[in-house]
Amino acid sequence: MSLLYPGNFGLIGREVGADLRDSTRRTFFEMIPSRFIRRWKETEGHLWLVNGSEIIFRHLDEPTGLKSLTLGFAYVDEITDCRQSVFDMLLSRLRL
Repeated sequence: MSLLYPGNFGLIGREVGADLRDSTRRTFFEMIPSRFIRRWKETEGHLWLVNGSEIIFRHLDEPTGLKSLTLGFAYVDEITDCRQSVFDMLLSRLRL
């Protein structure tokens, strides 16, 4: 989505932060060609793509900070581990 829609803002999440870092994020960076990456700020889990799109990586065990986001997409890895209330809140933040 972020490559198809320049300027998109998306979220990739997983229930547990360690799993997000050790599995989800690792797999993502193995799959995306480096030529699409403009900047990566690991301490914030924030990725900027060359077309102006941004992707943030967040754990979902403390979803309070996600309530103010305006998202073009939300991807939840291991969706069966995600609480229904968190999933519903992410759906409510989708605007694209």
